[in-house]
Amino acid sequence: MEEVYRALVDRQVRGVLIDTYTVGSRRDLFNNTQIRIDKVLDYSTAYGVVLAGEGNKLQQCFNDYLQGQRSIVSHVIASNVQTIKVSEVYSWSIKL
Repeated sequence: MEEVYRALVDRQVRGVLIDTYTVGSRRDLFNNTQIRIDKVLDYSTAYGVVLAGEGNKLQQCFNDYLQGQRSIVSHVIASNVQTIKVSEVYSWSIKL
């Protein structure tokens, strides 16, 4: 992200497409008044793990663990990602 940030500030590129999770986790890079969020694209996606072969046997264990540790998983995400504040000049909505 530092290289992307530097390319924007140095005007080597005119824009970048970055997912909201990344922006939220590195909000410090986007507090610069030279950089603005012009548009947020609404795109639903899911992150996960692909299991194959012997790894398939672990699927139920992973599911059970995540179900039992929901609050911990949510806390880890919340403590590592900051919300994106809506600009006064630009407004949009983000579906989470």
